[in-house]
Amino acid sequence: MISTPGKPYISIILPTYNVEKYIDRCLTSCINQTCKDIEIIVVDDCGSDRSISIAEQWSLKDERVKIVKNPKNMGTYHARRAGVEAAKGDYSLFLDPDDELDCNAVEIIKNKTNNNDADVVFFQAKQIPESRSSLGFSGIPKENVRKKPVQKILKTRGLNFGTLGKAYFTSSVKNAFAFLAVSEDIRLIYAEDALIFFAVLAHTEKYMSIREPLYIYYRNDESITKRKSDELTAFKSEQISLVVDLMLDKLEMTPLGTRRALNKVPCKLVSDNHLLQRYGSNVRAGKSNYLYHVLRSMASRKSLADAVRVVLFLFTAGLIKL
Repeated sequence: MISTPGKPYISIILPTYNVEKYIDRCLTSCINQTCKDIEIIVVDDCGSDRSISIAEQWSLKDERVKIVKNPKNMGTYHARRAGVEAAKGDYSLFLDPDDELDCNAVEIIKNKTNNNDADVVFFQAKQIPESRSSLGFSGIPKENVRKKPVQKILKTRGLNFGTLGKAYFTSSVKNAFAFLAVSEDIRLIYAEDALIFFAVLAHTEKYMSIREPLYIYYRNDESITKRKSDELTAFKSEQISLVVDLMLDKLEMTPLGTRRALNKVPCKLVSDNHLLQRYGSNVRAGKSNYLYHVLRSMASRKSLADAVRVVLFLFTAGLIKL
């Protein structure tokens, strides 16, 4: 594939809601890309801080920064969708505004994908601050095979189903949103990126892999993905359950050859949902809410980590809960 002159090669899409602490850093990483053949789409999801004012100041200095405004707060899923609908690049890359890109990210992706229409491009990510648990932070599929690409992708150990480490062929991700057809009345702000990934995979014929860490993920303990409380856990659980229902509704519409492999995505989310609830205060089975949810997690997805959790819990009479 050769880009049309004047057309951006990659659209970087930032779903933006109350991130004024971070968005300047994020936009700086986009502006400073060594490859200038980009557009930066900031989707205003109607927050209450100065995030969009900061983005508008950037747009006055660089015409590649564009603001897309949602009519109301619609949640991250629909913010991503609005960004993709506005995208003119051959590829679209979702970037959360509290993260950033390596300065060479777009150039490396372009050099790898030029003349190749891969539905999804995988690349490594690194976490800041780095920790022992972040080593091998994101699993990357081995180089593309033409036969059963979805099965190959989903067998990847440590594969991240979320935002980081992916660029999508824009027409493929547009088709994914059309395939899902999620009502604008449904507000998704958690696990919505896994839903998009699921929908792209449903029709993936070709992928590519890049080993360099191009996405820089900042661990933000203030974000909804990190905060912990019984109320927030219940909300996250409801969001995951809704996403799983949407996946299962579409699963029967996927090509038969990929359906069994694709089922691993909702199964993983069900497992994650049980692990999310394992420290909750509502006892649902006997004396151990923890053991109940870990066992249910194992039933959804075989996991050595869950087996270790069970063994330690039983041998320590419930004193160790991982």
